[in-house]
Amino acid sequence: MLGLIHRNADLLLSLVNQILDFRRLEFGNEKVNLSYGDIVSTIGDICDTFRLKARQEGISLDFQPMVERVETQFDRDKMTKIIMNLLANAFKFTDRGGSITVSTDVLDGHVVIRVADTGIGISDEEKQLVFDRFYQSDNAHLQAIGSGIGLHIVREYVHLQGGE
Repeated sequence: MLGLIHRNADLLLSLVNQILDFRRLEFGNEKVNLSYGDIVSTIGDICDTFRLKARQEGISLDFQPMVERVETQFDRDKMTKIIMNLLANAFKFTDRGGSITVSTDVLDGHVVIRVADTGIGISDEEKQLVFDRFYQSDNAHLQAIGSGIGLHIVREYVHLQGGE
């Protein structure tokens, strides 16, 4: 019972922090704190935090670094929030027996991070919209699943670090 209370408290704290992040972004008060490090190992570490969840939900989680290391400047806190948000969304829409793959690569001097899943998918028309503030899919069975700010925060954090 205490474990359940602790997980729910962590979830609530995460949601409150996401709202605070959203407000800072909305008012232009969000700052980037760049540090130099290996972004591949950072992403791998974040994926590792989801291994238990993957096992519990019967979902295969695979981290596929196409390069061993990439030493670069990035904001660790924001990168953690980006990857965690993308993974949380992938888990939300992937059924038991499905899979989630996170890959990293370097193309034309840029780090490319991909999160793919075997979930329900999204129409081509909605792909650009999912990053808009408060956007939620028109699919009736998805309406109550989220607030529509998580992926907006992801896009803003990526842009703050000079990415797309």
